[in-house]
Amino acid sequence: NDVSLNGWSVKYANHESIVYPVALSEGILFSNSTGDQILFDGWSIRRLGGLGLNGSTVRISDADGERNFMRGNRSLALHKCDQWKHKQQFEKKQFIQSCKGAKVYSNSILVDKEGSIVVIRQIVDERYNPLILTRLN
Repeated sequence: NDVSLNGWSVKYANHESIVYPVALSEGILFSNSTGDQILFDGWSIRRLGGLGLNGSTVRISDADGERNFMRGNRSLALHKCDQWKHKQQFEKKQFIQSCKGAKVYSNSILVDKEGSIVVIRQIVDERYNPLILTRLN
C-alpha cells in the first residue's frame, strides 16, 4: 500500500500533531521531531511512542487471532480480532476489522481510487482510544 511522503495529521487521546512517513523493513514509521512515533505494518499499528504517553512505548502484536497490547513487559489487554474485510464506498475502498475486548469496536483503513491510504483509524490501547492518521493533501 502506497503512503505519500507528505505530512499526516495524528490524533490520539488529547494529543494532536503532524507526522511524516518513512519506509522501514518492518513497515512505515510515522514520526516527527518532537518524538511522536507510530509504526504501521500496512494493516495494523504495531508501536506508538511520544503522543503524550509520558515516555512509555505501547507495542501491539497479533497471535492466533488475539491482539496483545503491551507497555514495557506488561500486557495491558488482550482483544480478539477478525480478518480484515473490505467494502467499496463510491471511488474509495474501506477495509474494516472487527475486534472485541470488553467492548466491541472496529478498526478501519480508507484507501483512495489510486490505491493510496488516506485515513488509518485504529484502537491502540486498553482504554479504547482510537489513533487516527489522516493524510494531508
